[in-house]
Amino acid sequence: MTEQQRIDAARQAEFDQSLAAWRGAPVQELRAKLGTPSAVHPQRDGSSVYVYAKSARLSSAKGPVDFRCVVRYLVDGRTQRINGVEVEGC
Repeated sequence: MTEQQRIDAARQAEFDQSLAAWRGAPVQELRAKLGTPSAVHPQRDGSSVYVYAKSARLSSAKGPVDFRCVVRYLVDGRTQRINGVEVEGC
């Protein structure tokens, strides 16, 4: 494994750990920390999906690269606590 791969793996592990720490947290805490979500999708079962999305155009050695990161927090409708996290593109 190269040094860059080790750095990337360490960053990914840190990111995954920070997301896992949200499980069981109240949704009010999530909103206080991350602000207003990009979208909230109520579900038929009373739960909600809070979506936080970021996009950017980044510079790289090969030229500009589009970056998009979407994190969906699954919130239990009864307890208003986070019971799952889904990540896309981060």
